[in-house]
Formats: sequence, structure tokens, C-alpha cells
Amino acid sequence: MVVKSRRGRRRYVAFEVRPPGSIAYDEIAKAIESDERKGGLRLKLIEYRASKGIVRCLEPDTRRAKEFLAALGCEETGCAVKTVRTSGTLLALREALGLPKPPPRRRPEKAPSQGKKRASQR
Repeated sequence: MVVKSRRGRRRYVAFEVRPPGSIAYDEIAKAIESDERKGGLRLKLIEYRASKGIVRCLEPDTRRAKEFLAALGCEETGCAVKTVRTSGTLLALREALGLPKPPPRRRPEKAPSQGKKRASQR
């Protein structure tokens, strides 16, 4: 597998919030994406449903991302954020958390060309 030279490898960290329902999507998204305590840590909330979520980070920052999530739960909300699993693919984490798979991507239909007409179109 070729390592991305500029972007680097991405890792996905699955987490659970306990007690369930204690943090809404807006609260967790704001806390993860706009927190100044990250110290250069680039995190992105990929999915959050039913107190289960997935965060994307770079491979060297995986340990720091887990520590950040644990601290996030303790300090700001009074609930616990527990990391469940780390993976290089979203599909594996969605299966581990019991989240539904996204629908398959559909290719956009091509517009008919206005060029030469085929014999069957004449």
C-alpha cells in the first residue's frame, strides 16, 4: 500500500458516550472541531448517532486523539467518553458499532452528447 506523501494515513477512532443520550450531536461537534486545547491535533467528526461516534485523525496523532476524547467527556459534560476501537477504514468501525452502512454511491448520468448523430438516431 502506498502511503500518502502529503496527507498521510488516516485513522478512525470509534467512541461511545455514557450515559447514552447525554450529549447531543451539536454539542459534541462543537467541542471536537472548535476546541483550542487540541494543540495542533486535527480531528473531524465523521458520524455521531445514538451516543456512538467516529472521529478521523492522522495516524501519528491517534494516541493524542484518544486522550483528547477521554478528557472531553470528563471535564465539559460530566459524562464519560470511551474509545471503543481504532481502524483504518470506516466500514470496519461502522460494523463494530452497529451503525448502518452508507448507501452505495451512484455515478452521475452523462448528458447526451450533441456531436455527430449515429445512424440509429437519424
